[in-house]
Amino acid sequence: MKEEKQIQLAFTNKEDEEYVLKFKSIYEHKHLLIGAKKEILKDKFKDDIKLCRFCSKSETEVSFKQVTHVIPQLLKKAKPISNFECDECNAKFSKFETDFSNYYLLHRAMFGHTKKSGGIAKLKTKDGVEIQGVRKTKENLKQFNLSEEEAEQFLNSNHKLVRLLADEEDEGINVSDNGDIISIEVVRPTYKPLNVYRTFLKIALSMIPQDEYQHYKSMLNILNNDYEDMQPELFCFLQHILPKYNSYFSIPMVAHWNRSEDDEKQPQKVFALYMDNKILQIPIFSDNDFDRIFVKGEKYTIPTVPAILNPIVLINNDQDFEFHKELSSLKFQHIDFSGIDKVKGEKDQITITKDFNIRVETKNISIIESEEIEEFLEEQLWGFNLFPEFIEYNKVDLKIIFILKIPIDNTKYVHIKSGSFYQIENSNKKDIVKDLGFIADLLAASMEHTYKMFLQKFPQYDKIEVRSFSKIHFHSHIEDQLKEKGLLE
Repeated sequence: MKEEKQIQLAFTNKEDEEYVLKFKSIYEHKHLLIGAKKEILKDKFKDDIKLCRFCSKSETEVSFKQVTHVIPQLLKKAKPISNFECDECNAKFSKFETDFSNYYLLHRAMFGHTKKSGGIAKLKTKDGVEIQGVRKTKENLKQFNLSEEEAEQFLNSNHKLVRLLADEEDEGINVSDNGDIISIEVVRPTYKPLNVYRTFLKIALSMIPQDEYQHYKSMLNILNNDYEDMQPELFCFLQHILPKYNSYFSIPMVAHWNRSEDDEKQPQKVFALYMDNKILQIPIFSDNDFDRIFVKGEKYTIPTVPAILNPIVLINNDQDFEFHKELSSLKFQHIDFSGIDKVKGEKDQITITKDFNIRVETKNISIIESEEIEEFLEEQLWGFNLFPEFIEYNKVDLKIIFILKIPIDNTKYVHIKSGSFYQIENSNKKDIVKDLGFIADLLAASMEHTYKMFLQKFPQYDKIEVRSFSKIHFHSHIEDQLKEKGLLE
């Protein structure tokens, strides 16, 4: 059996870590489909006669001439393809993708998605309002009157250009700016909700291994047929939106998670699609799930793939504290796509938060001292020392010494001291003092790392219960130390 890759994660609280561990105890990561990689998903055919996964017709009945993409081309011309989709189904799925495109058109225009036919996606209203991403080139930057240095910085940044063409009296758009957040609201093009869901469902069904596919006939029926009386829970479509207008996932990717526990009252599979600043998730029910949940009426829960278990982490093993911190605060939106009637005149909105966020890089975390002391300790003790150093106007080095004393029995305790070194950008002395919650987040992470070091250094004591402190416990101690250093009045 293949050994699971050990992923290094930075958690800001115990609850996030416990949920990740619980999810991973139920679901196993099976496959990550990467939009920029030309992967071919293949079925094996009897006598080499192709058979369509989605309509069960063979190449004696239908043609297989088209290049069939697993992830729609409208998502940045994704490259993965399959050998089991006939031309008739491909044409049908293209119509589904039009509804998906219309639902997410504002997003695609703002993030500069490439169209199937070439060029960049554009949102255009009846009033003549136009929104379209602009390619970052030196030529396009000339119209913004930037200096050569500013243009070079922009080209090397993760910032994006968007062209907005509108008059103040245009009714097709509403733009507001309160100084911190810019909000753009437009009328979404007409779409059929079920087809938005089906676009993602088709990706998921394509990624299920051939030897398992026979167990998902119920989901295949939903892909091919309209049902007016289906339960909205079945079409559970969860959407996370990351807090910034930033293409975190610049390449579309889809992750496949499979339930490893048979007795869990949860769907057999969960699929997550990552695009730009969005994470979309759908559950996939096996036929056995359908029988238990929708026929016998058993209770079930829809899990969410922890946002921290995303492709950036799965591929790069990236322990970026600030990125993980943003993911830990995500909430998901439940969108009901069970409708089969066209939706017209619906409003769509995108908000852009100006980047005032502090960025943190973990430079080093290590054990300074660790020893067993032959002495009675009544209860667990902890302490810390903060050593901030303001090296530039917008950069701070913060060293944290964390001390943990853990009673083992009536005769001894373990003393462990760790050192954590963080480099904080986009921050100064005033910011550090103002946001004590931010320092508490770093302390919580340091405490978790110290506990893990304790388990690594003293594995024989893995059954010892160690209390985890809430971040609120840290605040008064942070204030006292900042006052001692003359940083807080």
